[in-house]
Amino acid sequence: MFPIFGMGAVVLSFLILSVVVREEKLVEQGKVPTGRLRRLWMRSDSRRAPRFRVDWTVRYRRMPESAAAPASQAATDNISRSGIGVMILEKIPVGSLLELEIAFPDRSVEAAAPVRATVVWIKEMPAGEKEPRRFFAGLHFEPLSEPFAADLREALRTRE
Repeated sequence: MFPIFGMGAVVLSFLILSVVVREEKLVEQGKVPTGRLRRLWMRSDSRRAPRFRVDWTVRYRRMPESAAAPASQAATDNISRSGIGVMILEKIPVGSLLELEIAFPDRSVEAAAPVRATVVWIKEMPAGEKEPRRFFAGLHFEPLSEPFAADLREALRTRE
């Protein structure tokens, strides 16, 4: 009886491991929304829209002084139709309104119009001795213009 139970546990462990490895490979290729397996196990992801890992160019300015201020560069981590995760070099207060310029892949110009987003959360990331302070911020898009929403849907569709 015990050998049969042990064999079942080994098979189940192998299946779980193969699913984890497969999803990690797909996530690295940008073909799977991040966190799918985590939601199966923990059911703790309360996001309304799936996140996709991206490496897109994003520039941002704080509002309302956005017209006069130079744009700062941000490194993207993930994006969905409702928001974006970015790595930045300054601590921006939660609730701040930003104007974003997002360059979609395979295009030489930015999105049709700047997008506004609110800082929902921000946390400091560990840095080495010679590295600058970095912050990971979650931004929620304000209502999107239809041209930008269409561009975003198309860009995300190619990642599914």
